[in-house]
Amino acid sequence: MQFRPFLLIPIILVLLLLQSTFFAYFPIGGIYLQATVTFVIAWGLWAEPVESLTVAFIAGLLIDLLSTAPLGGSSIGLMIGLLAIQPFRVLLRNSRLVIPILLALGSMLTFRLAALLFQRIAGYPTSAEMWQTLPTTITLHALVALPQYWLLRLISAGTRPSSRQINL
Repeated sequence: MQFRPFLLIPIILVLLLLQSTFFAYFPIGGIYLQATVTFVIAWGLWAEPVESLTVAFIAGLLIDLLSTAPLGGSSIGLMIGLLAIQPFRVLLRNSRLVIPILLALGSMLTFRLAALLFQRIAGYPTSAEMWQTLPTTITLHALVALPQYWLLRLISAGTRPSSRQINL
């Protein structure tokens, strides 16, 4: 495992700061964007499984430190959400639009359901409004994760060494 997940902590902290200051006051369609969650999903689509699960764990703990949710709920939810799509990541090589959308939707759905289940088990109330806005929340976050995933692919393609050889 590389140390890249730990180098992402400043990015995650900046996203958490944006999430708790800027996005908390500007809902999109009545939904408050969780920028950190969208980044973790995009990273999970792009990075290797161990690395993406490490990022999900760290980001989930930091999210829970700033919220009233039970500590560890977001970590568990994010990791389960990323684990749910791992068998299908091989399909990303053949599709840059449809498969990433489906995997982001699946990951977000699994994350939200796991996090809500964890809240319920921990004794935290889950309102009817949470369940009613679930489809919109999942769709919004999955769609916001896609440009981040494409940007990660673009950056990695630009920084990867060229496989062309120069024969002299």
